[in-house]
Amino acid sequence: LLGVTAREVAAALPLAEPRLQPARQDEATATACHACQATFTLFLRKHHCRGCGFVHCTSCLVTQPLPRFGHVAPVRACG
Repeated sequence: LLGVTAREVAAALPLAEPRLQPARQDEATATACHACQATFTLFLRKHHCRGCGFVHCTSCLVTQPLPRFGHVAPVRACG
């Protein structure tokens, strides 16, 4: 770009919309998986999905990056 500074280019670009994390479901009130309805026990543990915020069991979550929320490293998310 001829005669244009990086600051001028950045100022001309549209601002990205904020990428807010979804509200997290209260773990204390979650008694069953949001996806498969399996009841949580001492051995079936609760995990929050970083994509939707609901509580799921391990079987219903996959590990994947969620760049829209700023997670470039893989995190637990429902498929």
